[in-house]
Amino acid sequence: VPIPSEIHPPRAGETPEGFWVIIVGQEVGVFYRCGNVQKRYPSFQEALSAYMVKYDEGRVRAALLPGGAFW
Repeated sequence: VPIPSEIHPPRAGETPEGFWVIIVGQEVGVFYRCGNVQKRYPSFQEALSAYMVKYDEGRVRAALLPGGAFW
């Protein structure tokens, strides 16, 4: 589970589709492309803030899925 300070905004020249926060799943964090969508935010800062709230509440956790990429 990444701590909030390990989550960085998109690199220069990278055009994100949006910002999605995943707080429970095989990969958790703030993502820039659609996948298993939890909730989309209009900006990186809003997404990181939402992640930090859940992180501080202890609600962010990695959850392996049987047969998944990290199983």
